[in-house]
Amino acid sequence: MNRDIRYYLDDLDPKATAAIVYVLDHIARDYKVSFQRTDFKENADITMGEGEEDDFFIASNKLSAIIDQDLDLKELFKIQNGVPLISNKGKVDYLLSAFVLLSGIQEWISKKKDKWGRFPYEGSFQEKFGQAQVAWVDLYFENIYETLKSKINLPNVKKPPSNVVLTHDIDLLRWPIFQNGKHFLKKNLPSNSVEALHNLPTLFRNTRKNIDNILELERQFGVHSVFFWLTEKGRGKFGIKNADYSIKSPYVMKAMEHIKQSESVNALHKSSKDKALLKELEGYSQLSPINRYHFLLFDLLENGPELNRTVKQDYSYGFAEQPGFRNSYSLPFHPFDFDNWRPFQFLEVPLHIMDNTFHTYLGNSPKQANEHINEFMSRHKRGSCLSILWHNEFFTPFRYAGWGQLYEQLLKFLFVENDYNCILPEGIEKKYRIY
Repeated sequence: MNRDIRYYLDDLDPKATAAIVYVLDHIARDYKVSFQRTDFKENADITMGEGEEDDFFIASNKLSAIIDQDLDLKELFKIQNGVPLISNKGKVDYLLSAFVLLSGIQEWISKKKDKWGRFPYEGSFQEKFGQAQVAWVDLYFENIYETLKSKINLPNVKKPPSNVVLTHDIDLLRWPIFQNGKHFLKKNLPSNSVEALHNLPTLFRNTRKNIDNILELERQFGVHSVFFWLTEKGRGKFGIKNADYSIKSPYVMKAMEHIKQSESVNALHKSSKDKALLKELEGYSQLSPINRYHFLLFDLLENGPELNRTVKQDYSYGFAEQPGFRNSYSLPFHPFDFDNWRPFQFLEVPLHIMDNTFHTYLGNSPKQANEHINEFMSRHKRGSCLSILWHNEFFTPFRYAGWGQLYEQLLKFLFVENDYNCILPEGIEKKYRIY
């Protein structure tokens, strides 16, 4: 049963009030408490405002400065005992610090985009304060809860093992004969080895049609995953290629059925084309109302309203160039609608670990990637919900030699050597939905 906490909030600017309520809603979910606002200080368990005597100080003038873009976001936060925080006149504001990061307000006020039109890691708050590896909002929430405990009789919180959602983007299914041949020759021509002859037959198999292999691997570990399918072929924005397969082909139809039978999930991989999200979902009853944008071509301000009308969950919120947290928070959340100054209804399940981040953007070998992934996952072993993306392309040999084995090692690390819990969209819906 949730513990009711009565709070008094000073009369603030309506936007500041909405920001505080948004943060309290997420804390209430995470710590299984309930916040009830009272109009009378004498009836309150805690007080919030700009006064010296308030239990939680709120620097509402700082929020106004951000909204008006009179204050650089990264300059707003100052390091205090190793933690970036908003403060004013020596008083720390944990609530607005949490709102600024949780809501992703930096993407609302920033004009920066990479060459694909995405919000970049370079120049972000996360680059300046911890390489996206640290969930600062989680730390703020812990501090807020400790303050609540000092005022109210609340239980200690023991964080459970972290949840992990496994996902696969299916971009390519055609036989990669030219790609495989190029990498086969590059590696094996100089050596003229027996191993090269042994691997030669693999060149003549379509190793991209590997959905059943992925399902079988995950079955061995007793886990399930989400498969994101492109419904569109051809090029879209920025010349980005979409599917090289037909969503209605016999292989895809059969693969989708096997996924469903295995209790995994089929979902939409929104293409790079200027086509409505709903239009791409229509006509494909096998696809759940769950989305991830192809190439992570996701802009919250541009795409948020359409997502809100169309899907229950989105899985696009992450940095392509860097593993970790795009809003410094380790759990699914409701993004904030800055045009209407209220939360969106759809649930965002951020992306934290992607194969291509390590292979292409960071230039890691499978061994190097394994070390980085295990370190990140171990750092967030309890109380988080972590999303992993492994493309079916990365289970193919030659160009991606070792990356399929790395995924298997990761499953062993998570579910055999440690006690992470595999979660699917239905479980995420029950556990993390607020609105």
